Amino acid sequence: MYPYLHDGQIVIINAHCNIEDLQKDDIVVFETEDEYAVKRIIALSGDTVSLSSNSLYINSIKITPYTYDGTSEVVYNLDTNQYFVIGDNYRISFDSRDYGPIEFSNII
Repeated sequence: MYPYLHDGQIVIINAHCNIEDLQKDDIVVFETEDEYAVKRIIALSGDTVSLSSNSLYINSIKITPYTYDGTSEVVYNLDTNQYFVIGDNYRISFDSRDYGPIEFSNII
């Protein structure tokens, strides 16, 4: 999450977050298969995220400066309780552009 957060930095999280509390630009901590990740929410339940032509679109609006390096077009229609997240150091971040939306149940 550099430059906003740095390696080794201690952060306090609200572990009692309600789904209604989450908004775009919130930073969340969530579980992946083998670790915890810290990313920023850029799309909420009900949004459509499209990845194509080196660009990222939310509800048909190009979101800069984010890019997409994949070779095929991908579209996510976010279901209830799904979020699209990206790391602040987006050029090298492994995030929803790679593994898709995250579920609310995985957010700590």
